[in-house]
Parts: sequence; structure tokens; C-alpha cells
Amino acid sequence: YLISRALGHRMGGPIGILFSFGQAVATALYVIGFCETMVLLLGEGNSITGDQMGDIRVYGLVVITVILLLALIGLDWVVKLQIFLLVLMWASIFCVIIGSFTTTNEEKGVVGWGSGALEDNVGPEYRDGYDFFSVFGVFFPAVTGIMAGANKSGDLINPSENIPKGTIWAIWVSMITYIVLTIFLGAVCERHPEGSGTGLYEDPLIMVEVAVPYIGAPLVLAGIFAA
Repeated sequence: YLISRALGHRMGGPIGILFSFGQAVATALYVIGFCETMVLLLGEGNSITGDQMGDIRVYGLVVITVILLLALIGLDWVVKLQIFLLVLMWASIFCVIIGSFTTTNEEKGVVGWGSGALEDNVGPEYRDGYDFFSVFGVFFPAVTGIMAGANKSGDLINPSENIPKGTIWAIWVSMITYIVLTIFLGAVCERHPEGSGTGLYEDPLIMVEVAVPYIGAPLVLAGIFAA
């Protein structure tokens, strides 16, 4: 509604339809990511169904229900909370970047700069039938949040100007952030340390190991949940 009023019905209508479908898919993907992280943190000893995928479905149903209730009650306070969540996510990113220079843990596959890991990780090494497009399909949802600023179109001074500029800035900032994190993780982490079930291949929370000691791990986890 707000997009169609800000950009006109000819532009705002199609964008609004695509945006609504995109938001629906993005919400599902974000909930799955949230629940996967929570299941990994809880461990097998705290499983509800005895199956990791089953636990994700149960927690996902609960989270979606809570989101539905929040949407029915009103999201004004959630929109204002996004500023705090943004600061939290940037703090977690900086903890990973700084920790890459100060943290090493060879048992977890974190070997540090100068180890030659970057050269080893530059080329692709697809496994289990994966290829470029299947891996890209996993990565692509990570940048679906670039239109989140449109949710605040009612608070913008000039939505018709601010939304396009904000979206373009979001694309560039997201792209640079992901490229930087990819290079840093590839430079300090091994793909699969010998005799260990960790590393880039096996540990989806490898950034927790790379982050600054003590405060880094909680901040990274908080940043994941905030995202």
C-alpha cells in the first residue's frame, strides 16, 4: 500500500506484489536459519523429536506462530528495535574481523593468517553432488533483506527518492560485507582439518570460533539470531 502511494500505482503495484511474495519466502528462510542455529546450540541431548530436521520443524512452527501474533498485535515497536539489531549485527561482524587476526584454534580448523589457507580455499571443491548453482541457491537468500527498508517507507521524508537510494546502498553494503567475510574466513580457516569434524565444511558456526575470545562468541550468536 505504502509503496504504491509513494511510487504510483503503475510502479508500486508490481513492486508491491513481488515484495509480498519475496517477504513470504524470506520469512520462511530466516525462520529456518534461526531454528537451525538454535538446534545446533541445544545439541542432540536436548532434542524434542530425536531428529534434527524434526526439531527444526517444531521450533519453526512455534516461531512462525509468534511472528503471526506480533503481526496481529502491531509491529511499530519491532521496527524501532531494528536499529538496535543493526548495531548488534555490525558488532558481531567486527568481532569476527578482529578475531581473525588474534584467534587461532587448530583443533577447530582456525589456523590464522599466513597459514596458506587462503590459497587452499580459493578454488572450488564441491562435494556430495553440489555444484555452483546449488551452492549459489543456498547463498542467494542471504541477500533477500535488501528491501527491508521499504517497511519503513511511512517514516521516510521522501519515500520515492529514499527507497531506491536505500535499496542500492543496501545491495552494495551487503555485497561488500559478504565478500569481506568470505575472504577473511577463507584466509584463517581450513576446509576440513584432518581427523576432525570441524572446519569450513563441517562447522556451520565456525565464525564463533574465529571471533574475539570471551565477548566474540556471544555477540556472533546474538548477531545470527538478530539477522
